[in-house]
Amino acid sequence: MLRRGLFLATLCLSSLAVLPGVARADEPAAGDSVAPDPDAMFKAAMKDMADKKFDRACPAMRDSYRLDRRPVVLFYLAKCEEGAGKVATALAVYDEYLALFDKLSPSEQKEEAEREEQATARREALARVLPKVTLTLPEDAPAGTKLTRTSRDGVQVPLALNAPLPVDPGEVVIRVQAPGRPDWNHRFFINQGEQKAIEVPVPPADKRTERAARVGKPLEPVPSYLPPLENDSQGQRIGAYVAAGVGVAAIAVGAISGAYTWGQKGIIESECLGRVCNLAGQDAKNTASTFGTMSTVTFAIGGVGVAAGLILYLTAPSKAKLSAVPTRVAARPAGVEVMWQW
Repeated sequence: MLRRGLFLATLCLSSLAVLPGVARADEPAAGDSVAPDPDAMFKAAMKDMADKKFDRACPAMRDSYRLDRRPVVLFYLAKCEEGAGKVATALAVYDEYLALFDKLSPSEQKEEAEREEQATARREALARVLPKVTLTLPEDAPAGTKLTRTSRDGVQVPLALNAPLPVDPGEVVIRVQAPGRPDWNHRFFINQGEQKAIEVPVPPADKRTERAARVGKPLEPVPSYLPPLENDSQGQRIGAYVAAGVGVAAIAVGAISGAYTWGQKGIIESECLGRVCNLAGQDAKNTASTFGTMSTVTFAIGGVGVAAGLILYLTAPSKAKLSAVPTRVAARPAGVEVMWQW
């Protein structure tokens, strides 16, 4: 019994150390005349549980266990959650009780033996009717979409995807948070023992949020201090360059063709006698005729192209001067006067 007393005292001290606002179990809390009595809370919770007032009994039982971590309190908390129909919660508390039982001393385990047998049996029975849900997201869900549930303490707990999750029967509320989309709650119902696969829809994009993310801050207009171009000569000058380039290329082709034609002269003289030629001489005469014609035509095209380019370039109007800067800016009743010089 001494070992059990020391064990319980250690549990009480460790639990009190992590409870905010509670210095010691036997000292009054700030603003209260008497500190909470975990044993009195446990007895009141047991009475409420007997009257099936689980909405009052279970929170009181949980508060009692936080102040005094006795295995018996944890056992009856599991029974209370089971009585309230919270299968997943009750199973988790039975697991916590059985884990605590394994840490007890042999004498303490002997005292808890009957409750340990009941907890094991009830845990196995609840596991057979435990509701589970597998959550998935649509294929077009934005990257970074998160699903959470609110715990009893008001904390958002992340939920895993594509894995069966134990839940209590009844209404389940899932919080959906997607980048560029408004947060919202998705609700569904699940019965005891039911296995469900739920594709959680993602709300449509919030147009204001989407536009702000895509566009950002609007660009401010940039004032121009340059006068408009008086003459647009760029197009004519480009035409001049193109015509001259074509002309030069044609002249180059004509020169190559003429050189190749000239190269056939020696073959013709050696393989022909007057108008009579052998096969090699006739082939040389035909090649010289073809490339000679090509040379004449391309020389003519090249001359026209170069001439056209030269004419276009010389007749193009001069560019407007772009180095103009305002020399004086003066305020007037009707506006602003800007004087230019270039």
